[in-house]
Amino acid sequence: MKKSSSGDQIILTVMNILIILGVLAFFAVRLMDSKASFEELNDRDIHNDPLAEVLISDIDLLKRDRLFDNGDGSYSFKGYVDHNYVSYNGIIYRIVEISKDREIVLISNEPITLSPLSQRVSLDKTPLYIWLNAGSDEHSGIFEGTLNGKKEYLTACANDFSELTNIKNAVRTVTGVSGYVSLLSVFQYQNCGGSKSFLNNGTYFWLSNTDNNGFSYYVDPAGDVKPAKDADLMLAVRPVITLKAGLMVLGGSGTLSDPYVINENDPYQAKDIWVGSFVNYSGILWRVTDKDEEGNLILTSLDIAQREEGPVTIRQSHNNVYNTQTGAGYYFNHTYVKNLYRYSDYLTRRDWPLGGSVDGEYFDYRDNYQRSLRCFIYIPTTADMFLSDLDPCRLMTYDPYAHALAYSIVDYRLKSLDVTKEGNYRICVCMLGSLMVSDGTGSREEPYVLEVDEW
Repeated sequence: MKKSSSGDQIILTVMNILIILGVLAFFAVRLMDSKASFEELNDRDIHNDPLAEVLISDIDLLKRDRLFDNGDGSYSFKGYVDHNYVSYNGIIYRIVEISKDREIVLISNEPITLSPLSQRVSLDKTPLYIWLNAGSDEHSGIFEGTLNGKKEYLTACANDFSELTNIKNAVRTVTGVSGYVSLLSVFQYQNCGGSKSFLNNGTYFWLSNTDNNGFSYYVDPAGDVKPAKDADLMLAVRPVITLKAGLMVLGGSGTLSDPYVINENDPYQAKDIWVGSFVNYSGILWRVTDKDEEGNLILTSLDIAQREEGPVTIRQSHNNVYNTQTGAGYYFNHTYVKNLYRYSDYLTRRDWPLGGSVDGEYFDYRDNYQRSLRCFIYIPTTADMFLSDLDPCRLMTYDPYAHALAYSIVDYRLKSLDVTKEGNYRICVCMLGSLMVSDGTGSREEPYVLEVDEW
């Protein structure tokens, strides 16, 4: 075989060098273009530019856990990110994604309540969806009713209620754009990193899809996605809302201690306090779970009701219907209430919803509104906000077919209990909206302190 001449080798070497230089030049130009683009975006300020554009401008390509370009004009936070916190109405949310239209999808960081969902129908046909979104149904939109300034800040959700045959092949699907509130889809959860992402908060929570048998999917504490086949599951609800495109924030850096702030509250009177805020009254820490039509606050105690010798552990009544004539209802409204500081000046009697579940297998929160009971102190129902704060304790909701049974949430399940036996209670009161806010920020660490206007 004839050996190649040295001249041929030189030519081949030069050609290789030129090819390498050409490739390097191409990537250098791309890098310079990208750098120029990011430098232009980085000039944007959190106070003067839309949040979506600021987030995109802050992409750090060297970080593993960050905002990623999905390749279709949209972006998603992936991995264990720690700079996508948003405060809206005083509730902390996490940014899931930015749409190609620059709308920002948020999911609540904490559970807003606990609810059943395994009714073998799509999410939009369930009582939970009615609880989340206002509509023509009576007592609908309990959560939506707490979204202050929703027309200014929010837009309709792109919902995914699709039935999945294989969650490993889940794709982005939009089955409709309606309602202010939805749940996270299986695709969104997995696209953000699933169990290895900020979305895995170590609790059970519902997703928006069903399997081919109609069972709703949920995330377990390990971060795995599973279908719910037990009707008595009471899992966490983490609402998903969507911020309008072009929305600017008041400030913040996106961390848990310094979230991006959408709106702020500086209440003058109790009626101005947002749902979800914390209140200190009579040495007890309460959470605002609702408001009535007059602006009075519905408060639920964070801790089990106590008396001098320990927790109030008495039987509920001679039957399973909470009332003011026997058992716990009598004690709370005739004895316990007198120990609350100036209760006649701070609290008002209210017509509390009263009813039992009419279906032994599937629970509908609207069953609680069959009639009412007027009193000072009540106990929570399955229609209430922030049930996830509850330690195992009695609920007002009862079984109409078994007069000795009412319900309690234990280990994420709705369990029946014997009301003739002792048990723990969390209590609810209605606080006058005319009270003045004298101190606090409404956080758990600095709850609001209210006082009577003596003038």
